[in-house]
Amino acid sequence: MPEVEIEVATEASSKGRRVRATEEAFLLIQEFLTDEADLLDHDQHLEWVEMLTDDIQYRMPIRETRYRFDGDGFVENGDSYFNDNRLSLGLKAMRVLGIAAPRGPATEPGAGGGRVPR
Repeated sequence: MPEVEIEVATEASSKGRRVRATEEAFLLIQEFLTDEADLLDHDQHLEWVEMLTDDIQYRMPIRETRYRFDGDGFVENGDSYFNDNRLSLGLKAMRVLGIAAPRGPATEPGAGGGRVPR
């Protein structure tokens, strides 16, 4: 896949440039996301990690419910539920595949979830 540099949001409250559907970059992004989903759907986690750039920051910032005039809802101290880089994502991928640690309920996709009896 050709490499395309696109300005993206790097902080929870900042906004990158919108990529329009008529731009070539839009198709490249769509192809990347389709390829990424296919790898993850087929448990090819290590191949997925290989697609990522070395400077990836994969995070989920903590949000608070607020009125709009009180801010955007992101916690001021920048805390995240997770904040991973390429190395930590690779280690997680190896755990899911049973390479880095034995399999268990915490590493099995879909494990631990279930219906609650009424």
